[in-house]
Amino acid sequence: MPTVTLARTHRASSVSDAVPRRIVPAGISAARVQSVYRQVLNITLADRLLTVASPEVGGLPNGIQADLGPDWRTIGLRPGMDVDVSAASVGVPDACLEIQLDATPHWLPRYQLSDDIVDVARASWRRRTAAARSISRARGSAGGFGALLREDTAHDDRFGAADVARPIVAELITALESGD
Repeated sequence: MPTVTLARTHRASSVSDAVPRRIVPAGISAARVQSVYRQVLNITLADRLLTVASPEVGGLPNGIQADLGPDWRTIGLRPGMDVDVSAASVGVPDACLEIQLDATPHWLPRYQLSDDIVDVARASWRRRTAAARSISRARGSAGGFGALLREDTAHDDRFGAADVARPIVAELITALESGD
């Protein structure tokens, strides 16, 4: 494969702490530009989405902040383009673009709250979750995501939505319970 010299090199201004953990172990072999907006670039990584956004957008829980100019739709990025992703950089060779990640500050999207506030919030969340689950079990359909609430019974999940969502929902519950 010929080496492509990237003409536009940018340094990321911040990287979510989760980005390197998600990129490196996955052994990404096929990353592609999923979509491009005025100041946001979405990249598909196997079963995940990596977002690069302007610092004006604010912190991203699983993303990278970089200033690529006023309108990213005009710098040659197109859906379907190959993306080279590593812990050190994100590059789109066909757009002659590289975003350097090494030596970029990392941040954690966690709130630092007092123990009292955390206890009250957790108790409230648990009450609301129990009520929502009870209502959902009573009214949810046997197909689609209703199957997430019926693990002990047969369900109609023709499209596999519940199987895909189950581990994601479990991660979300763990993150909420730990204040992440």
